[in-house]
Formats: sequence, structure tokens, C-alpha cells
Amino acid sequence: MLSKRALLLVAATLLALAAAEALLAVFGVAEPEPPIYPGERVAASAPSVDPLIGWKLPPSRSITETTPAYSVTYRSNRQGFRSRREFERPTRKRRVAFLGDSYTMGSGVEDDQTFAHLLQRRLRRTQSYNFGIGGFGIDQMWLTLRYYALPVDPDLVVLSFIRPNLRRARSAYRMGHDWLAKPAFRLDAGELVPMTLDNRPGALRRFAERHSRLVEIGRRIDYSLGRRLGFGYTWRLNRAIFERVRDDCRAAGVPLVVVHIPVNRRNPAPLFAREFADMGIPFLDLTPLLPAEADRLYHRLDPHLNAAGHRFVADRLAVFLVERGYARAANRPRSKAKRNVRGPTGVG
Repeated sequence: MLSKRALLLVAATLLALAAAEALLAVFGVAEPEPPIYPGERVAASAPSVDPLIGWKLPPSRSITETTPAYSVTYRSNRQGFRSRREFERPTRKRRVAFLGDSYTMGSGVEDDQTFAHLLQRRLRRTQSYNFGIGGFGIDQMWLTLRYYALPVDPDLVVLSFIRPNLRRARSAYRMGHDWLAKPAFRLDAGELVPMTLDNRPGALRRFAERHSRLVEIGRRIDYSLGRRLGFGYTWRLNRAIFERVRDDCRAAGVPLVVVHIPVNRRNPAPLFAREFADMGIPFLDLTPLLPAEADRLYHRLDPHLNAAGHRFVADRLAVFLVERGYARAANRPRSKAKRNVRGPTGVG
């Protein structure tokens, strides 16, 4: 039985927590943005639903997206990915499979302006397969690798991610987008397992995550420490998924390169280089390579890369791949002045 002093301590602690919650609510601080677990929403039904990876583009469609920043038409192939051609296995060119989210898919730019498409011009005899889909987390990129990218027998896999992708891996739905359901995973004794109704967090924890601002602050600290120092559940979960991506590529004999694309201009991520080196994954962080006027690489009213931003990614990635021996630079024809520098008589 608890002593009177212990009861007073518990009561005082609960009162302090309640006061803190009330104070945070009054000032509108730390509005909860919890993960959504299996069974907490009614999954939407749409032509884009894919039970293997969550969703794709509706197959064989042209979709126009108009925002205050841009108006762009996306064309999908029969497989439901952004391309004017089918992703067929036989080809004499080197096949590069690109995994990612809307930054890879190319939200806000035309088909031939995406960095995946531009790499075809910068690298010799290369065919790009763009498997990027808007709203994806690292978990969905891994599943796309398994079910769609590896079956086309690529010669190289390039996974590009932004920092918000790390949070998406904790949810079983695409939040705010008609609640499209997606596969989700959890760590169980360090092992990555599918999240289900049976092994999702308990009712008390889910209630606290939905309503407590203090819990939200703890979740944000977990996310911040994870990307800066490698601590916390969010990073450990995503690291386990990156390791699965690495292992699947190794098993298939396909080289893997991971690229970090900074969002909203500059976003230092000191953790990533160390962590990917520890995992044995070649890694390119574009943050320190941003030009002084980095704003020109993004849409003015939207955080996505504009056409200049995609050229920047393609240029830096091409240099990285050539220097590491994953590809050869495309031959550039010499200018007419250089070709004729010796003159018709052979005299300079």
C-alpha cells in the first residue's frame, strides 16, 4: 500500500502534467500529429490503391495537377508509375531504378524535367525507371523495390529520400489524403515485423498519442535526436528498413546508392553520412552541395524542386555515379570550333 507521501507525490505529478497540458493547449503549442495505426481509419477506395505498396498512380492515365505554384500533367504507364513507356525487362541499356517519393516522381515538373529522366542524357547508354510515388515513406520504397523494381532486373538502384519520409514509416495510412492504407512495420526485439491489429500499440498509448501535447513533444524530440544523433525509435525503425533495402539489393547482385535531398532549402543532416557508412551503403548528401542561392532550386510557393532543382540533382548525382564507377559519362560532341582548331590544311 502506498504511503501518504507517495500518494501526494503521485497527485502532485499528475497535477503538474495536467497544468502543462493545459498551458500548451492555451498557447497552441505541439498540436498532436500522431501516427495512425492499423484499424484506426476506414481505408479509402481508389484506382490508385495497391495492396502491395499502398498506392501508385492510376494506370495508363494522364493526370493534371494545378496548384498556386504550377500546373503539370503526369502520365502513367500500365504499371502505375510515371512514364510514357512500359517498364520492360529486355533492353541493351543499363537500367537504373529510382525509388523515392514526390521529389523523385517529379511533382511540379514535366516528365522530361525529372532528375531520373535527365540522368539518361548525362550517363552513357542508360535507361531510367522512375518508381517514385508521392507521399511514400522509406517502407514503401523498400516494398516497391521488392515487388516492382527488382523484377525488371536493374543494373543500379538509386533511393532518394527527404527527411519527412522518416516519419511516414510510422503510420499505416497516408494522412490527409483520403486515408489511403499502406503497409506499416514495427520493431519487435530489434526485428522488423509487419504491424497488424494484434501487435499495434495498446489503447492507452494510442489515446495519449492522439490527445497529449506532452507526448507530441516527446515524439518530436525522438525524431530530432534520431536524425541528429541516431537515437530514438523513429530512426531505428527506418534504419532497419534501409538495411532491408541493402540486403535485398545485395541478394540480387544490384548496387545501391542512397541520396538525401534537402527540403525547403537547407536542412543539415549530420547523422546520415555516418549511419550509411556504418551500414555499408554508398551515400550522397546534397545539402552541402547546394548553391549559395538555393531558393532558385525550389518552387516559390511549394517546397518541391523546380526544373532547375532537378537539373541540380541530376548533375550532382551523375558526377557521383561516374566517380564511384557505377556509370560512364555520356559522350559530349566537341564544339565545331574545337573540331576545326587545326584548320583544313592541318596547320594550327
